[in-house]
Amino acid sequence: MITLGIDLASQDANTASCLVEWADGHASVRLPCCPQTDEELVAAILGADVTGIDIPFGWPDAFVRAVTRYRAGEGWPDVAPAELCYRGTDRHLEAALRAQGIKRRPLSVASDRIAIPAMRAARLLTRLADRGVPVDRAGGGRLYEAYPAAALAVWGLPSRGYKDVKGAEVRAGIVALLRQRTEGWLRLDPLVEKACCVSDHELDALIAALIARAAAVGLCTPPPPALAEVAAREGWIYLPAADALDRLARG
Repeated sequence: MITLGIDLASQDANTASCLVEWADGHASVRLPCCPQTDEELVAAILGADVTGIDIPFGWPDAFVRAVTRYRAGEGWPDVAPAELCYRGTDRHLEAALRAQGIKRRPLSVASDRIAIPAMRAARLLTRLADRGVPVDRAGGGRLYEAYPAAALAVWGLPSRGYKDVKGAEVRAGIVALLRQRTEGWLRLDPLVEKACCVSDHELDALIAALIARAAAVGLCTPPPPALAEVAAREGWIYLPAADALDRLARG
């Protein structure tokens, strides 16, 4: 199996991808690529079995309905801001993390800057569908919505303060702990380790590739039946199990 992880930004310069090859109980990590254009991402996705992308795959239903009504000249609905800002998967994930003692909420794709790269993701998913790639925002095809920081948190690894230049020391700690936790099956050569220490985009791409593997082998939480229809429109974050990191190579 080949899994691909993508940390998708609005600009090519901050977009990274990482391939992981799985065979015989081992996983070999290829050197992450950054920057990445849409064309390069499409080619990488076509060459992988499954892909985890760190970006929302859709917008909250309530937000879409409100904007559509308002554009048509109707009044703005009397809806709580949280319902407009957060998707079903965002609320579900926040509750799941809280149950594990983790306080974290995904960024709002309706009211935060993450909306810009999400527009790029929508364009990318459209191009992939045009190329015949099964696109299911709920994760029923070859693509999974990933949230690397949440995965790090449930795996007991540092999940805050690792972004940008000031987070270099935290990233180095994450890479060192990841190497220890996966000793014997995850093959990280020195160039890969250095890349992930230097760039949070490349580190997130690697984690997204691991999440894609977890989703593909049933170690993530899929949408519950009550949210399946909504997830097909809004997207669904695939949160891995707390012990998934210890089971990935055996899946």
